[in-house]
Amino acid sequence: MLRIHAALRTAGVDSIIACRAFPDDHYSHLYKLPVARRCGEIAFKMFQKITQGVCHSTGLICNGMSDFVNSLKPDIVQLHWLQLNTIGIKELLNINCPIVWFTHDLWPMSGLDACPETDRFKKGPPEDFWDKLVWRNKKEVVEKLGNRLTVVSSSEWAMKEAKESVIFRNTNCRCIPCPVSESLIRADEDETMSIRPFGEKFKILFGSTSGTLSRIKGWDRLIAAIEKLTADERKLIQIFVFGEMAENRIEGGVPVTFLGKLDEEALILQYRGADLFAFPSRRETWGQTKIEALCCGTPVIAFDETACANGIRHKENGWVSPPGDIDDYARGLSWFISNWRSGKRLKLANEYQPYSAQVIAKQWMELYNSLV
Repeated sequence: MLRIHAALRTAGVDSIIACRAFPDDHYSHLYKLPVARRCGEIAFKMFQKITQGVCHSTGLICNGMSDFVNSLKPDIVQLHWLQLNTIGIKELLNINCPIVWFTHDLWPMSGLDACPETDRFKKGPPEDFWDKLVWRNKKEVVEKLGNRLTVVSSSEWAMKEAKESVIFRNTNCRCIPCPVSESLIRADEDETMSIRPFGEKFKILFGSTSGTLSRIKGWDRLIAAIEKLTADERKLIQIFVFGEMAENRIEGGVPVTFLGKLDEEALILQYRGADLFAFPSRRETWGQTKIEALCCGTPVIAFDETACANGIRHKENGWVSPPGDIDDYARGLSWFISNWRSGKRLKLANEYQPYSAQVIAKQWMELYNSLV
């Protein structure tokens, strides 16, 4: 969201952020819930905890955010992440201008689940009571919004999922990729980095917020594939993990080093210093880290599931394994290690200018102008 916001402001759009918690941005407007609404929100969470054992993002509680948004007098309202009661779904009907809903995940088109592993949302309501209640609430609001609502997804796959969903099948759906910062796009053009030295170890980079703890990010699949390599191959590997801080350890017979959260400059150095970026995710609507690695000239190994392999060409700028095929993923790792041992690397052409902030901002501005 902040990348899109920054791209728009650079292009001259008066983009501001309305939120429940401040991001690190000067153009943010924080909505503080009135005491009564805050008490109601807490009571609802306690009710969920007692009846369901967990607090889900439902969008059922209206908290007055729509009035706050209207007070900012926008020409367009762009929705990003609405979970954790950012706004009640029914409040969207009170917003006084066209609405664009950017689907960072599949929560807008499903019930409670942001990353559903079935296509139930394409067929009808879920069976669970709460899931069904949330799904029907979204469907009713989307139908009432009609052509006031436009849905935008970051990948062709995510757009296809939206078009095939019951909730959005009659809604205008578009695809606009996520932007990549200029420094990342131009990283591979830096003359000081044009020749990447071969290290003593084959460096695999993996990165996500708490990625090793998330089933969706597929850390278990990466380790399972590494365990299928020969002992000699495993001795050559070292894994580095960014976006997460933990004790360094051995997994699958390979040392794993945790780098924690990195700023952009440090992140570029890690991308550039890696021999391979591992992207074993099970479900992705876009895959920002994958695109960033490719922009830095680092090949990517991924499974051909959802939008995980978007942008990767087999044996040209990476390796694409059939969905869930751990054996093939291991063959891909072995193929890269073999090339590395013989002094060969894929030479990636920097063809990711389409993801620059200027290009992406122009696509958003064209959409906004068509709606206002």
